[in-house]
Amino acid sequence: MIIQGSMNHTYSGRKKKRVAKVKRTQKPFIPLAKDEKVFKPAPWVRKDREFKSTPLSAYTVPNDTSYRQEVSKKYTVAIAFNKGAYQVIPNEDIEHIGK
Repeated sequence: MIIQGSMNHTYSGRKKKRVAKVKRTQKPFIPLAKDEKVFKPAPWVRKDREFKSTPLSAYTVPNDTSYRQEVSKKYTVAIAFNKGAYQVIPNEDIEHIGK
């Protein structure tokens, strides 16, 4: 199937505006001298490319947080009322959730 149409109209039939093409003159080529430094390196490019790491410290034992699991066993998280925010509810009041 061959569909004929105009490039002056959109596919929906609305007429397009004409865009004038601007002709630009080409700038003359001027070679750089070897002594000229026109281009600066980007600020994130490092010349030495040496990345110093943090010195190692002595190992310290992390704090004991096992008590948190014991406390969290006494509570539950549920939606309170009709699509409200989440609330922390004691296990004794689970039957009252949403009332």
